[in-house]
Amino acid sequence: MRLLVFRCVIAAVIAGSVGGLAAAAPAGDKQLKPVERSVAVYLPPTVRHFRFYLGPPQDTWLTPGQALEDATVDSMRAHFRTVFLRDGQPASTYQLLLVVHPKWNFKDRQHAELTMNYKLLDAKGTVVTEGVKAIDADPVRLFRDNDFYTETLRASAQVAADAAVAVTALGAQGATDTAVVGDIPPGELVSRDKPVQSGTGFYINAKGQILTAAHVVHECLVTQVKRDDVALDATVVAQSALLDLAVLDTGKPVTTVLPLRTGTDFTLGEGVTNVGYPLEGVLAGSPNLTRGNISSRTAMTGSLGLFQFSAPIQPGSSGGPVVSDGGELLGITVGTLNLQALVRQGILPQNVNFALDAKYAAQFMTRNHVEFRSVKASTKGDAQTANAAALSTVVQLGCYQ
Repeated sequence: MRLLVFRCVIAAVIAGSVGGLAAAAPAGDKQLKPVERSVAVYLPPTVRHFRFYLGPPQDTWLTPGQALEDATVDSMRAHFRTVFLRDGQPASTYQLLLVVHPKWNFKDRQHAELTMNYKLLDAKGTVVTEGVKAIDADPVRLFRDNDFYTETLRASAQVAADAAVAVTALGAQGATDTAVVGDIPPGELVSRDKPVQSGTGFYINAKGQILTAAHVVHECLVTQVKRDDVALDATVVAQSALLDLAVLDTGKPVTTVLPLRTGTDFTLGEGVTNVGYPLEGVLAGSPNLTRGNISSRTAMTGSLGLFQFSAPIQPGSSGGPVVSDGGELLGITVGTLNLQALVRQGILPQNVNFALDAKYAAQFMTRNHVEFRSVKASTKGDAQTANAAALSTVVQLGCYQ
């Protein structure tokens, strides 16, 4: 189950040709032979996989992400002998790595701009060439004719041309070393300008390991942990898509952790605190604390392991702790109702949010040899105790691609 998140990530592409026709060359130029180099191309997964439904009268799915993949391979093959997507052949070797971070900016109904930040690296990680290309497009034609492939090729042809010229200038012996695709350091691929998604986690043991929801770190090449303006990169050491849980390791010990309630049982109606970092880029980067109660031991029909709580949450709250007034972990925030869909049905739900019961987190961590603490339920707790326990252990997570 996922939080309702509104994203406007639209794919762009790198260089190319349409229907097997090479990108147009300036008048008088001769058609160049493909450069004898193997090129691995990296495109952010969130961009590559993006698609959306366009309602009546078109009543169709638009797939700018697929256009990105197709146009990238087609166009680069017009300039280089061997081209493949980095994710498609992790064991293959390459001589050049093209990293592209595209972005559509829809200024108004008549104007759209595609910008493409790119860099070309050799097998040693040395930058061969880099830059930014931009083109203006007609949004009406993009959506009416599903013309993302053709429009993105106008910009990507410039990137491909720059890459080919730069490599040709190196000469026959330039960029001939090879490296394995699977060995590419993530830091060479990701853009740190802005996370593609954000979420919340909390320290679960003194080693500096963090528990969060698995969908927060899905397809992240780099996950950044931020607390009190201190940022650390973390690695995933355990995860379960079924439970929607993940454990991250920062490698930096901590002194304050959030313990689980022994037996992880709870009382219907008991008060809880939820802390998270919602709406990254909209709200200030400080933790957001809300109060509520456990409103049901179950969640949606057919779901297992979830309970319902009323403390308000927003996109970005996923992975945050649901904490008892005794300062014990009762659950991990995983989602909320799809409000927009229910409103269309004439239903307006309020504060119907879901958390994974901490007893499943305990089983998950035990199975994966992740240390955690358990404490007996406190009978003397209050909201201040819960707030302090949550605030002292919670962190903001940023996913970079």
